[in-house]
Amino acid sequence: MPDRTVAEASILNIETLKRFTPVSDPLHAAVGQSLEDVPPGSSLLLAVSGGVDSLTLLHVLWELAPARQLRPVVGHFNHAQRERSDWEACWVAAHCSALGAECIIDRFEGKVVATAREEWARQARYAFLERAADKTDCQWLVTGHTRDDQVE
Repeated sequence: MPDRTVAEASILNIETLKRFTPVSDPLHAAVGQSLEDVPPGSSLLLAVSGGVDSLTLLHVLWELAPARQLRPVVGHFNHAQRERSDWEACWVAAHCSALGAECIIDRFEGKVVATAREEWARQARYAFLERAADKTDCQWLVTGHTRDDQVE
């Protein structure tokens, strides 16, 4: 992965964070309510794709974690199947770096059979998340989806 891509992602991320407005109170409340069963001192692995839904969840969770004594860890799986896949991994890493969040990223190396591509991607992502949770000693997995994205 070229250093230039990492630098561009970092610069974009810093500019984005400067313009980032506080997330709405209803969203904080909804995420907070979903964390009610998570005991203080727990470590949570947050699956971050780099999309708006997971990055918003990252920022909300990051804001809520200290008061709840939670340790959020970001996990990103680069499927390496699209032209921007490497850039998206850098984007996630840059967000984590700007926040000071622990981040674990893995990249698929290989060839994917064209049939059942979505199912393969889901299985590969969750296998990575399981390995990442073990490696980072996370007891909880957190995912963020928009209302129209309920496949998983």
